[in-house]
Amino acid sequence: MSSLPAPNPSGSARSPWFWTALAVLALVLLALNLRTAVTNASPIFDLISVDLPLQGATTGLLTMLPPVAFALAGLITPWLLRRVRLELLIVLALAAIIAGHLLRGSAPNVPTLLGGSGIALLGMGIGNILLPPVVVTYFRSRIPVMTSTYAIVVALGTMLPPLLAAPVALASGWRTSLSMWGIVAASAAVPWLILLVRAQVRAARGHVPPTTGAVTLPNGRPARPARSIWRSKRAWALATTFAISSMNAYCCFGWLPTILQERAGADTVAAAGYLSLFAAMGIPLSLATPLVIKHLGTTWPLISAAAGFALGYLGLILAPTAAPVVWVLLIGFGQLIFPICLTLIGLRASGQRGSAILSGFVQLVGYALAALAPFTVGVLATATGNWSISLGLLAVLTLGVIPLAPALAGKWKIEDEIQLAR
Repeated sequence: MSSLPAPNPSGSARSPWFWTALAVLALVLLALNLRTAVTNASPIFDLISVDLPLQGATTGLLTMLPPVAFALAGLITPWLLRRVRLELLIVLALAAIIAGHLLRGSAPNVPTLLGGSGIALLGMGIGNILLPPVVVTYFRSRIPVMTSTYAIVVALGTMLPPLLAAPVALASGWRTSLSMWGIVAASAAVPWLILLVRAQVRAARGHVPPTTGAVTLPNGRPARPARSIWRSKRAWALATTFAISSMNAYCCFGWLPTILQERAGADTVAAAGYLSLFAAMGIPLSLATPLVIKHLGTTWPLISAAAGFALGYLGLILAPTAAPVVWVLLIGFGQLIFPICLTLIGLRASGQRGSAILSGFVQLVGYALAALAPFTVGVLATATGNWSISLGLLAVLTLGVIPLAPALAGKWKIEDEIQLAR
């Protein structure tokens, strides 16, 4: 694992392992906070509705907000990173997450609930974009392992909120269930503040450039891509694959508990448990991703994961009560697409700027398309009176990964694709 240079902000001697360990802790805590506002509300919509009028349109907006906010983050984060140090931008993102959680938990009305959710999710979206640049910057020689590490923690941060949401809400109220995650976000800010101070001191001493988010040419001017990433076929293949994964994930985050309640007869707690099981599948899949890519490449694993999504949806259509656990496990296996895409973002960039450009593009396109899916699925279910057509549509969309997967093979670099100086 590549380590950070030894000097610390205060000037006292610290061994390289200390700073590497601190960077690992900072990465893990950041990743833990990037889904908490996505999955902690849907299991307790009925409890929130006692105090706030959550009608169909409102719940639809809440399920659409995560991918919309993440897409917006994909648009603005590369621009911000050219102007603000990586560590500072992460601290600001965490501040937005904290503020958003607190607003959600204290919301006196629906607009405040939506606004707090939007602020928290935008902070999380910025964090999403910055994870690959963090790995490239701090752990360049261990990109697959560290990407797998943060993907596991993201999955853990996705699984825990729905698992805890209903019990905490029943014991202490839904406001506590929503706002308590602000404490977790505050804990993540501590190591990043230390790394920020250290980076600023080192920049002042001339050890590192004052801004690490931009590549500069010998004449001192910032390097710009000679070719737009919007014209890269490989970037589009990766973005579309990521979009299909995100469409499925956010439809499940928003609607899987409801689907299982209506089609499989699950109660509120059981439905939340199924959602946690779905999210928990991301942990072993992320853990296995480096080995999967090393020994099997990416093509067949991506195709197999897409088949898992499709088969799980077919099970919920044809025999929802027969084996709901099996159907959820199959749908959960489809999440293998997500850590593979994240790993490719890191592997297919040579530096922080390239990884930020590719990460921003992939997540902008991916989440923009994913934003349409939960709303569309909900509208179809309402119009038809059942979930069969919506689930069938998701199954068909998932098969779009099959023709895209071969285009992601090989050892290409995004800097070569867009002719960006390294």
